[in-house]
Amino acid sequence: MATIETQALAQGLSQVENSWQKYVVSQKKAEGLNGDELNAALKASAQNYKRFQNHSQQFYAEVRKRVTDAEKLEHDMKLYPHHYT
Repeated sequence: MATIETQALAQGLSQVENSWQKYVVSQKKAEGLNGDELNAALKASAQNYKRFQNHSQQFYAEVRKRVTDAEKLEHDMKLYPHHYT
């Protein structure tokens, strides 16, 4: 079975989690505000959500790439075992 470097996976997941937490905090800061303050808080929250989406997409793409690379290596090792021994 294909494996992915644990440290890289943990780092990417941490980045996604941090961006999610920033979004949640910015949403809570908007509670109870009105007028210009609310608009500014909602704008900041929307930016944080966009960052979260971007980090999530980058993380998913990196994981898919690593899985594909690991699966190809596994496949190649079965086809050409003499190159890997």
